[in-house]
Amino acid sequence: MFEDSEYSEPAKVFEEAGHTVTTIEMEQWKTVKGKQGEVEVTIDGSNDSVKPEDFDALFIPGGFSPDQLRADARFVS
Repeated sequence: MFEDSEYSEPAKVFEEAGHTVTTIEMEQWKTVKGKQGEVEVTIDGSNDSVKPEDFDALFIPGGFSPDQLRADARFVS
């Protein structure tokens, strides 16, 4: 439930700057699509398999995703 351009454009900029973009969702290896169907992303890790201290930044694309994440205590913590 993310807005395609609000994922693809920032992710591209991060990668061009030499950063690694790791996608996180509730289910690892799941494939998700943007709301417009233009972007397809395979999830690298689940929220239970990653640790915040392993990352330098958190990027949450717009769309309905932030609302869903806020409602899940595991993502908030």
